[in-house]
Amino acid sequence: FTFLLSKPMSFLEKRLLSKTKLNKKQKYFVSAFMAYVITIICILGMFMLIIPQLVVSVQNFVNSLPSAKEDFSNFLIANEDKYQQFIILIESMNVNLSNLSSMFTETLQSFIPTLLTFTGSFAKNMYNFVIGFILSVYMVASKEKFKLQLRKVTYALIPKDKAEKIINVTGYANNVFTGFISGKIIDSIIIGILCFILMTIFKMPYAVLISFIIGITNIIPFFGPFIGAVPGIIIILTVNPTTALWFAVLILALQQFDGNVLGPLILGDSTGLSAFWVMFAILIFGGLFGFWGMLLGVPTFAVIYTLLKEYIEIKLANKQMPIETKAYGEGKIG
Repeated sequence: FTFLLSKPMSFLEKRLLSKTKLNKKQKYFVSAFMAYVITIICILGMFMLIIPQLVVSVQNFVNSLPSAKEDFSNFLIANEDKYQQFIILIESMNVNLSNLSSMFTETLQSFIPTLLTFTGSFAKNMYNFVIGFILSVYMVASKEKFKLQLRKVTYALIPKDKAEKIINVTGYANNVFTGFISGKIIDSIIIGILCFILMTIFKMPYAVLISFIIGITNIIPFFGPFIGAVPGIIIILTVNPTTALWFAVLILALQQFDGNVLGPLILGDSTGLSAFWVMFAILIFGGLFGFWGMLLGVPTFAVIYTLLKEYIEIKLANKQMPIETKAYGEGKIG
């Protein structure tokens, strides 16, 4: 919370309070107070608008499960001629319609405990959320003091030139993480809202519940919308398999829009990484640290990448060799 609120606090302090007669300390505490008030209003607004609809959507989904098996079987039987090749493929795999329907039911039944586990985890996380929010108030109140103390310790324990390098690196890392995370949150909110609007226009079921899941998972770069699409497709399958297919197409279009238009517009060049290195960071850090690795892997790798790039360029400069990559084409060096 302290980290995420630093940017809006800085904005309020420098833009809205810059022309007031308050001294620096007063501006800091007023901006902190305003940032927390705005955050609390946004959180309460989200709970008041979204949570009741989420509860209704989950209840409707659970209530629809008994008829889901029958509806799915009827759909397959009614469209047997239309999807004859699909039926032949299933039969070639020694799976008849009855078994396919049973497999579908078992998938739904296994999804319910997952949903209940998620609900329990959500309640636990909400408790941690409240405690963390309260603790962040104390951290924000002493943030400037902590920062100066850390600088003092750094200069005391490390040679001056190296201490300055460390402070510069941490400052750069702070800018990368702040820009990436705050931008990703804004991006995910917009994608969630767009998903809800499009699902409402095309009259797809459980628009609030699924859009909420898409918005949350979209925080994970690149793969987020696809991760969120899986439970969405399973949920819509209980209503209409054809609609589930169109929902998958909708998510694919949203991912392309986010990756090529909205994401670059909001995030800009906050990480300085190409698409390949973004995927590389997500796969490596996600494999090592799970969800948090996928979320924080990109800005972490961006800092490592920049430090390694600077190190290589310094080594080349010491050898009086060009630092531009294109200079190392075939036959150009030597």
